[in-house]
Formats: sequence, structure tokens, C-alpha cells
Amino acid sequence: MVVDALITQAAAARQRGIAVLADTGRQIELSLRMPVIQEAGIIAPGAFVAYRDGSLTRRGAVRSTQVQVGLPEVWQTLECRPMHNLYQQFRALIPHPPLQVGTVEAIALSLPR
Repeated sequence: MVVDALITQAAAARQRGIAVLADTGRQIELSLRMPVIQEAGIIAPGAFVAYRDGSLTRRGAVRSTQVQVGLPEVWQTLECRPMHNLYQQFRALIPHPPLQVGTVEAIALSLPR
């Protein structure tokens, strides 16, 4: 909980709360350079893209797009913010194969009426 004795107005407290909630820590900005292809066209800011990082497929949100025209090729540079998948990060902590702690013998399902 954040408390500030100097904030006495609701509007100031709201703005302080927005700043606290928006602080997501360190973030990575990534540049992806790729040709403009007919199937995808120019990728607009706000779009989500998937890209390969070695053997991993990652996803990111496009923050800006820059287009360079040099005939006969047209290239675009996407500034992306990678989106980390928490499920995959937790999954990496589980040994492979997973530690088996029991066996399911029956499943009962009852729906409220």
C-alpha cells in the first residue's frame, strides 16, 4: 500500500495510484526489420506479431512502424514490446518429465441446477 501524507485531494491520489499501478518494471524495446510482403502489408502500431527468437516463438505488441522504400524492395522496421508468457515461465520450472505425485482414478462432475 502506498501512503503519502502530502496528498490530500482525490484527484492527486488518483493520479498517484495510476502511476503506481502502471509501473511494470523494466521493459525491453525490440526492433524487427522485415520486408513488406503482399500477404501482411505494412503492419500498423497496436498489432500483435509473432517472431522467432532462436528456437523460441515469441509475441509482441507493435509500438511504431517505419517504412524504407528502396526500389525494388520495401522494408519496414517494427518497434515492439515483447509480451512474456507467465505460463511458459512457470512451465520452465517444472522438471521434464513432470514429477508424478499421484494418479487420477475417477472424475465426478456435478452441475448446479
